[in-house]
Amino acid sequence: MGESGLQKKNEDGRRFVSASELGEFDYCALSWYFTREGYRPSQASQKRMDNGTVAHREAEEEIESGNKMSVTIGVALAVVAVVLVVLFL
Repeated sequence: MGESGLQKKNEDGRRFVSASELGEFDYCALSWYFTREGYRPSQASQKRMDNGTVAHREAEEEIESGNKMSVTIGVALAVVAVVLVVLFL
């Protein structure tokens, strides 16, 4: 998680939000809020979060692989259908 925006101030002392902070908020608003409030997870909590991140990444890769396979099969079936139509017309 990136650095909290608490220290980021304009010349007149008002806090501003950076583009990366908006990205952090969009990715996980709760995580953004905790970082903004200065919450730092314990070492054990951080380890569990890291394990969860790895699990999510692995699941995403499996889904992505399945989606690619579905597209490949769909294209192959479409090609076979076109060939059959051409052969039998």
